[in-house]
Amino acid sequence: MSKIFIVSCYCIAETDIILLEFLLSVQEKQTGNQWQLASDMSGDIIIINTDEKAGIEMYEKMMADENSPVIITYTTDSSVLNPEYHLNRPMRSADYINLTKKLLEDHPEIGNIKAEEAKQIKTENTATIPEETKTPAINFEIKRPSYKRLYNLLTEGSEKYNKPIQIIYREISIYIDFSHKRFFSEHKLILLSILFKENIDSLIIKEISDDELNKIEAEIKPCSLEELLWSCTLLGSSGELIEKINKETLLHLKRWPNLQMLLHLPRHLTLTAFMTKYTATLGEIITQTNILPENVIDFINACQVMGYLNIDEKNNSTIQNNIRLNTKRKSLFEKIRNKFEIKT
Repeated sequence: MSKIFIVSCYCIAETDIILLEFLLSVQEKQTGNQWQLASDMSGDIIIINTDEKAGIEMYEKMMADENSPVIITYTTDSSVLNPEYHLNRPMRSADYINLTKKLLEDHPEIGNIKAEEAKQIKTENTATIPEETKTPAINFEIKRPSYKRLYNLLTEGSEKYNKPIQIIYREISIYIDFSHKRFFSEHKLILLSILFKENIDSLIIKEISDDELNKIEAEIKPCSLEELLWSCTLLGSSGELIEKINKETLLHLKRWPNLQMLLHLPRHLTLTAFMTKYTATLGEIITQTNILPENVIDFINACQVMGYLNIDEKNNSTIQNNIRLNTKRKSLFEKIRNKFEIKT
């Protein structure tokens, strides 16, 4: 008889929640068991982001309880707490599936919830903390990508491939038509995020004929390749700068990205408004917008590959004048609300 497993989250970002929901659906297909995301802390398995202070406090509180459920820490450094089960940030599908497989082997007793009780569990998650509200660490470290990802393939593909290509990862297929700047997939764009952080060496890539592409076009509606390039860079960068930008490099947006078409969160509106008006260093952008360094870097990477970003290697003293905010004027958030006619 199949089991029903309930997963709860604490301090997990919205983008990771989206990826987790997709991974749960993959597990259902692979195991025949039901996997659901709880709206509270009642799950058989609880994933806690222990890179946050609130997450550490919750982890210590639950570990002190003998009757606590199975806990997975979600962290960039598991050596701090030395947990029994941990998931590395950023989340990668293979890591998660292998971890939960081991976890279920160690704890065969979980997953015996009654079907009637499972129906009452909502799939929305209210235990998340919006990343915009967190205070960033200004003394951040600049990291560079250690392997190539999908955005590398997309930016280099038009020169490398003369024909359309098919990209395969697990149950997912994406068809890329570089000559017409479009792609095809049966999956929604946000669900494709499962492969955005994967090493391209783990993807199956093969050229297809024009006839094969025509058959695909008859069944699947094409989408702009720009949407895919933006999304896979924004969600797949993992806070690692893809350009040779340092802490003194001046950055400025040439224009507003088309956020009506492109995937975005509220923090991206804040960054866009600030970076189109001011020329600033990476550290100054982080300080003035109060957004986590890795989220700022992901946005900068996406703007760079789309051609929206001006990069000036020469630092000059006028930068402080450019970013000095007049407190008598309306706040940045008020300007954004006025631009979009948002009432408060």
